[in-house]
Amino acid sequence: VLTGCVILALSLVSAAVYVGLTALVLISAVPVVLLFVLMLHQMQQFRQTFKPGIVGLLLEFIEQLPNIGQLDFSAEQFVSVEQFVESGIFSTAPPPFYTGEDLITGTIGELTFELSEVNARIPSAVQGGLETLFRGVFLHAVTAFPTEGQILMIPASKRKYLTRTIRQFTRDGAERVTAGLDPAFGQDFLVYATHDSAPSIPNQTPKPLRYFFPVSLQKYLRHYASQTGHPVFASFKGHDIYLAISMSKDILEPGIFTSNLHFGRIQEFVRDIMMLITLVNRLDQSH
Repeated sequence: VLTGCVILALSLVSAAVYVGLTALVLISAVPVVLLFVLMLHQMQQFRQTFKPGIVGLLLEFIEQLPNIGQLDFSAEQFVSVEQFVESGIFSTAPPPFYTGEDLITGTIGELTFELSEVNARIPSAVQGGLETLFRGVFLHAVTAFPTEGQILMIPASKRKYLTRTIRQFTRDGAERVTAGLDPAFGQDFLVYATHDSAPSIPNQTPKPLRYFFPVSLQKYLRHYASQTGHPVFASFKGHDIYLAISMSKDILEPGIFTSNLHFGRIQEFVRDIMMLITLVNRLDQSH
């Protein structure tokens, strides 16, 4: 009996010590949790001030360039899921997870456009959960005059991932096109087009595919893709132009633990935004 009492007493003491240690650990963790919450709040505040500031300055500079109209920026908005689906590049139905940020809108020449970062995810057929359908910058532009037909441009290396997309375009009458393409561009990209893919301009003879993809634009797209490693996709449907650039990181995301005043980081922001604006400008010049 005495032995049992001793064991019980020791058990109670051990439990008290354990409870005391647990309480001590919990109390010690409170400042860490509060610090973590404070850091998240500061990071959010930093993003909200950093992006409008740096992007606003860049857009003001870009607006001074020839052929550039007014440009506007909204950190919280993004290109709609309806336009993402309408492009026909990645999906024929709205993905269950679709979000974005950093919307830039404006006019360049005769084109009005909107672009933003987009993150679209779909259920995984292999691992369960969600997998990335597309993450990067998505652009939608509208021509000043209506066009006819459809055109799809995808990286040759992504063909096996876009068999449904290709199948849908071919159902609509599109065929693989090689004529009028720069040889190097034709090796890196696949182009599908319907026979009526020409601008619908009264009293003018329909122009061939190269009217949409002049060699200068083909070389620029290929150069950008090879230099950055970012896959580039595009589609033309009626008077709508869609351009998607796959990226693994947010191009406008500021560093929290690193200086954003570093010249290399600012140079990266300028390069990415200028590249997107230049693409829109070249699209306008090719029409």
